Amino acid sequence: MGEESPNLRSGNVTAFIRELRDRWLARNPKTAVRASPVAAALQRELPDEMPEGAVFISYAREDRAHVELLKSSLDTHGLPVWFDRDKLKGGDLYEKTIQRNIKICALFLPIVSARTERRMEGFFRREWKLAAKRSDDMDDTVPFIIPIAIDDTPEAAAKVPDKFLDAQWERCPGGIVSAEFALRLQRLLNLKARSASGYPSHSGFSS
Repeated sequence: MGEESPNLRSGNVTAFIRELRDRWLARNPKTAVRASPVAAALQRELPDEMPEGAVFISYAREDRAHVELLKSSLDTHGLPVWFDRDKLKGGDLYEKTIQRNIKICALFLPIVSARTERRMEGFFRREWKLAAKRSDDMDDTVPFIIPIAIDDTPEAAAKVPDKFLDAQWERCPGGIVSAEFALRLQRLLNLKARSASGYPSHSGFSS
């Protein structure tokens, strides 16, 4: 194991995210998303209300830094991404907001990691169950849940709803998104938008 990053120890999230991104780009210059400066992407404010048809990211608070990096990568492709930055909020209004967002999002991306595996309880698990319940009303060919493993957590043994195991997983080490995956998400959003507008899709919903 390598030495722990001083940025992580100091709590400097922005610098830690930049460090992770730079390491990945150095190792994978052809496959990684060429993002604009991460610090600038982090300054992009999330809307108070998630727009209908956005991508919902569900995560455990311990994975916050990696989720910020993942979002900044997807931002560079113009993908409408939303996640709850304030994991300490609570109450009926908060829960209703999360339920609404899961109901109207186009894609649901649960972040799976060694940290979520260790958490036997957490609001993210309620989000996962809500997404799995919504998918019960969908045709099996409609992509909705796309689990993302940000480390080497094996999907077959992961502590996730059964619906997640039926989906096509994506590996985004440390929150780094490949250009291929970002384009896949864009295609899925385009297909869903066409379907919602009443235009037939010759490609179907297959991912």
